[in-house]
Amino acid sequence: MLHLGIEESKNRYVSRPFSIPACCGGGVYAGAFAFQGFLGLGSLLQPAVTDAAGNVTPAVYSGMLAPDIYSGMGRRGRHAKMVHAGRLIGAIVV
Repeated sequence: MLHLGIEESKNRYVSRPFSIPACCGGGVYAGAFAFQGFLGLGSLLQPAVTDAAGNVTPAVYSGMLAPDIYSGMGRRGRHAKMVHAGRLIGAIVV
């Protein structure tokens, strides 16, 4: 009997090499690589600036290094844009 990647053999359950957890893990990694490929590493939009008082304004990047992606606050919108979903669908699904 074959059920969800587990084979029953003489009242013992033997795991198969490509079981459901391995496939799900592969899907998780594929999604992460697709997201990174969609955004790209990014480029420098504005370099860091030091004023006369010594205060430093940090550099601003795009892509994976963008501040909203780096902090995690803008990932939902970027995922929705990646699959061509609108803001409403992105808010519901993601």
